[in-house]
Amino acid sequence: MLYRPLNGMGGPILESRIIMTSAIKKAIKTLFDDAARSKSAMARLLNPAAEGAGGRVYPAKNAKNDKRYGIRIDKGEAVHNKPNTIRLKLQINSNAESSTLRNLAKSDPHRVVSNADVDTQQEVTKENLDKMEDDFIENLDL
Repeated sequence: MLYRPLNGMGGPILESRIIMTSAIKKAIKTLFDDAARSKSAMARLLNPAAEGAGGRVYPAKNAKNDKRYGIRIDKGEAVHNKPNTIRLKLQINSNAESSTLRNLAKSDPHRVVSNADVDTQQEVTKENLDKMEDDFIENLDL
């Protein structure tokens, strides 16, 4: 059920933001649930190479993954004053299966909708993967 303000403020804009947020959260959950099934996928997310900002971290770049997940995680820059820490960036794919995600990507195809800082030396565990998922959801910026 969508929130409808009693005073008429926000209305369709607020509803649209709730729908977009819900679609992105669902995509994040799907992506991380699938990654949790593979130790190598978990390692790609939790221990990405520190160099090479801008490259794809997860999922592997291909039309099938881009369409299915609708989102991707790209490598960002090193985090200042935090050794072995880089910022990962969540972006939406323009060919996403979800029309909500697809439309959002069309409005700004290079927009970073969330980010998470990752210690590239951390242990590859389900708990650390869950924390990263939570960070991406908590840091959503629409």
